[in-house]
Amino acid sequence: MTTYYLASDLHFGGEEDQRLLDLLGARLQEDAHRCGLIIPGDLTQNGKKKEYKAAGRWLQEVLDLGIPVVVTPGNHDFGRWQGFVYDQKRECRARYREHVQRRVKEAAERHPTWKVKFGKDTMKYDSITMLGDDVFVSLRSTHRAGVNVLKGKSQPPFRTRSNQVDWAERRLIKVRRDHPDARLHLVTHVAIWARPWREDAEASLKAEVKAALMRQYGHKQGRRNRLEKELLKPFRFSTFIHGHNHLLSPLRQPTPKKGFELDRLAVPTLSRRDRKPHPPGFLRWTPGEEPDVVALIEDPVLDKTGKLEAGLTWQPWRGAQVSEGPLSAWTAYLYPE
Repeated sequence: MTTYYLASDLHFGGEEDQRLLDLLGARLQEDAHRCGLIIPGDLTQNGKKKEYKAAGRWLQEVLDLGIPVVVTPGNHDFGRWQGFVYDQKRECRARYREHVQRRVKEAAERHPTWKVKFGKDTMKYDSITMLGDDVFVSLRSTHRAGVNVLKGKSQPPFRTRSNQVDWAERRLIKVRRDHPDARLHLVTHVAIWARPWREDAEASLKAEVKAALMRQYGHKQGRRNRLEKELLKPFRFSTFIHGHNHLLSPLRQPTPKKGFELDRLAVPTLSRRDRKPHPPGFLRWTPGEEPDVVALIEDPVLDKTGKLEAGLTWQPWRGAQVSEGPLSAWTAYLYPE
């Protein structure tokens, strides 16, 4: 069974952490030809040319090891970090296609067991990747938000759109027919959930935002309902993978609208933009099993609490500590009952 490394929010050109990049690179070299890499967005900081060149060089080194890569764009990849609201630039999107998608597509064409299909037109940033028994559906979740200039307010960005759901649904019908036992995994940059400590966030949405969802998608519950109702549940997805928040999350969770349970893999940042006490690092995951967190800890306070000792290993790494162990050990500390 294939092992996957999950690394998100690398932020090349901003606050990338070379120690974490080297640590991930060493693990990938050890497991080359029997592992894959999943990147749920934010390879760059502002989508600039020099940032994409650096990210592209790093990505090419991974691909040259024969490692399949599943990738989806993040909000930073299409402009400045405010890109959700007003600054998604065409040149940034073109750089993503040139330095990321092109490399992935060319590498997949040379690989004996790695198949990837990108969408076209408005779905050109979406893809379906087949790796053995695993099928990854990557959907862009960085669409421009609405802005009311007169009122000085912005409308939250739509994370996925109806045409993306339709596109994935049409292709998954054939995938399920030809591969009935395949494991399906959804990959986006932005989560479909509220943060674990804000379970009531949906109830607080303003009426005008709900109305906008109805107008945009023609569905009374908006885009999340369609994603759950027409993709996650009927096609029996087993995993949802995302980045963006730089936070770890409990593994098994029900979806926010339909209550369909699946594994949620919230991937921490591989940069210095950490959210203490959530550590920067990456996940090592075998489908169907609990992932391990490989974290780089600057502050040894977590080592002294005693709450993280069980099941974790610690070793020095370039002036810091590498902590490795099951996700449950971290979430028990981060989300105490």
